[in-house]
Amino acid sequence: MKVLFVLKTFPVLSETFIVNQITSLIDLGVDVSIFSYDIGGNSKAYSGLVKKYNLCSKTTYLANPQPLIIRILNFFKFILLNLFKLKIEHFRNIRKLYQYENILVDSFDVVHCHFADQANVFANDFINTTFFSKAKKICTFHGFDLIPSKIDHYKEDYKNLLTFIDVFTYNTPYLGNILFDLNPYLRTFQLPVGFNKEFLQPFKTKKQTAENLKLLFCGRLVNWKGCYELIDIMQYLVEKNETKIILDIIGDGPEAYNLKKLLDNNPELKKQVNIKGAQSQEEVFKAMNDADIFLFPGKVEEVTGRAETQGLVVQEAQFFNLPVIVSDAGGTKYGLLDRQSGFVVKSGDISGFAEKILFFKNNRKNITEFGQAGYKFVMENYSSEKLGKLLLKIYKK
Repeated sequence: MKVLFVLKTFPVLSETFIVNQITSLIDLGVDVSIFSYDIGGNSKAYSGLVKKYNLCSKTTYLANPQPLIIRILNFFKFILLNLFKLKIEHFRNIRKLYQYENILVDSFDVVHCHFADQANVFANDFINTTFFSKAKKICTFHGFDLIPSKIDHYKEDYKNLLTFIDVFTYNTPYLGNILFDLNPYLRTFQLPVGFNKEFLQPFKTKKQTAENLKLLFCGRLVNWKGCYELIDIMQYLVEKNETKIILDIIGDGPEAYNLKKLLDNNPELKKQVNIKGAQSQEEVFKAMNDADIFLFPGKVEEVTGRAETQGLVVQEAQFFNLPVIVSDAGGTKYGLLDRQSGFVVKSGDISGFAEKILFFKNNRKNITEFGQAGYKFVMENYSSEKLGKLLLKIYKK
């Protein structure tokens, strides 16, 4: 089976879930190609599985930094090399052939687009052509592309997309309900994103017993992921004189500067909160292995209604036997076993989060028990190997 993945930018540090999905299919013997509209700019995104599977060699980019004359000469060379493969349709759409080149010459059984906004660009380019007419076309929604406050806008803007695509996938019931509001008649499947066990396993080593309780958050530093709630939770604990609790925040984003400024103005709090910035996959997994508890106090953004739809880091943390404490906003609550592998706390309930943290601090053996339950849960439901097989079934239906 030949599958073409269509992406906006590749690789992207915060989109490891796409890499996990692609590599799981490669492991299952699928012939994968990638088309990306832009080139990833963060050097750390090129490490990990991207490097191990040499995914950049499988990628064709629309963006081309070469001088125009070089691009034109290379295009003529491409035409000569593929002259016997080209059809009238190619020459009728010479501009598209110039932009997309190889993916219009090769034949694919499946075209899988991630993020509907970019899939919409692809659909608008090809809906009135015969290109990809024989391929099954899949679009995966992730949340950024289906913000609740914009549903009426999407009903108009995604018209071609909803016609062009055969099957849509979503990651949690939360996002599935929003998709249903968009169009209740679409052919849809629930398919969460998963982790690559073989890549994570080497980072899972025996933990060193420490006096301090180590909390961890990983994610983009935006308001609706709860980055300010993290500060409020730690402030609450500091005021309770809980000096043996440390929080590491891994991630970057528009709120990073303001968060650092808050800590600079609060020396006592700064002693217990570390903002680490963006880190590679390897660095994140080492941090998970060293931590005791994972926090994700996300919330619903007031203006847009947006919230985290799944949060793969919650499942990755459970792989490392971390109890997880998440809010009930969005879809993260579906990614754990409440009161068994972690706790679901009402969004914005700062004292509720602190209470659960102190529960683990005062009952260390429960960290082990919850961690074991979480590991078993995610291995049964979120390993990329199992999800890759499920995706293949969707492709073949």
